[in-house]
Amino acid sequence: MAAVVAGTTHAPLTAILILFEMTRNIYVVLPIMLAAVVSTAVAQLLERDSIYTFKLRRSGLNVGGARDLTVMRRVPAAACSLASLPPEPIFASDPLSKLITLHAHHHVPDFVVVEQDSGHYIGMVTSADIRTALIDREAIPLLLVAEVMRTDLPTVRRDETLDTVVDKFARHDVASLAVVSPIDDRLPMAILTRAKVMERYREALEES
Repeated sequence: MAAVVAGTTHAPLTAILILFEMTRNIYVVLPIMLAAVVSTAVAQLLERDSIYTFKLRRSGLNVGGARDLTVMRRVPAAACSLASLPPEPIFASDPLSKLITLHAHHHVPDFVVVEQDSGHYIGMVTSADIRTALIDREAIPLLLVAEVMRTDLPTVRRDETLDTVVDKFARHDVASLAVVSPIDDRLPMAILTRAKVMERYREALEES
């Protein structure tokens, strides 16, 4: 019984506890443990899914397992597809209309703002910020980038693993973050989007 339960559910500890509660016999614990562990190992070699996840995966849902939890800790941010920065830098003193024009011509949703003299990262203007500004179109010619810029957003290093990157996205609820140079972490080099991070994570799951 323990072998059947453990093999079909891939849960040997559950099988051991259930069978011990049914028998209340301490002398069967070791045989139960042996049967459950061997059954689980053989079942996982033959079929990666349990009876609970088999139907989900067959319907197209990518179900993570215990080994999948470490995937994001092995994949660096540099392995994701990075988006290039706009052809011209964005300064805090620029008019907001400049971003709207760049968005229309280059389809850039989020913009990295840098210092005018050093080129160091000082913040970002997200697509949500631009949409909020567009509510009052008459005020757009009067607005500067500094007035809608967010200075609380962190940057991403190329060697950071995806678990850290996903945590940054979750804490700040944005679609993009700036990727900084490995030489100087104040110099932005590219933009990393949440969609590209999740796409790379899905690919890593499939590879594993």
